[in-house]
Amino acid sequence: MENDRRLQARKKINVPICFIKGYDAPYHQAVTHNVSVDGICFESTQIFSQGECFFIKIDDLLPVFEPFESYDACVVQVKWCQRQNINSSYGVGIKRLGKAKIIKKKDINPSIHCCELCGAPSIQEIVKTDEHILLCQSCFTSISQFSEKTLETNITRFIMGNVI
Repeated sequence: MENDRRLQARKKINVPICFIKGYDAPYHQAVTHNVSVDGICFESTQIFSQGECFFIKIDDLLPVFEPFESYDACVVQVKWCQRQNINSSYGVGIKRLGKAKIIKKKDINPSIHCCELCGAPSIQEIVKTDEHILLCQSCFTSISQFSEKTLETNITRFIMGNVI
């Protein structure tokens, strides 16, 4: 049954990870139960809502995370969250939405770091994508949910609208 929900094979492994639920929120520790290319199941003391998006960081020194080693964080979306019968913790299933590199608020120079999509100067965290585009978490999460074809069509329409 465990493999019925994911297209990719899972690796059962228990390793520490950390996540951050909001811009100014502290990092929380968690432990994975299993990992696949597109998702992770982990145990946490924090409760999550289905559909909630947040950042997760994985120690890139761990050889078990081949799909994650080229970046230091990713934006994920909660697929399910269930209270465990033991020690008041929650089992959480997440889907990876996109790669990210988190720049903390203290490291942001307001004159040069702003969201390149909505244009708002950010006093919060900025996500630097693989293409070196700086986005606020809201824009990054929205873009990550589009299919590649939809994203390409919308970008082309936007560029052509600005040229004409």
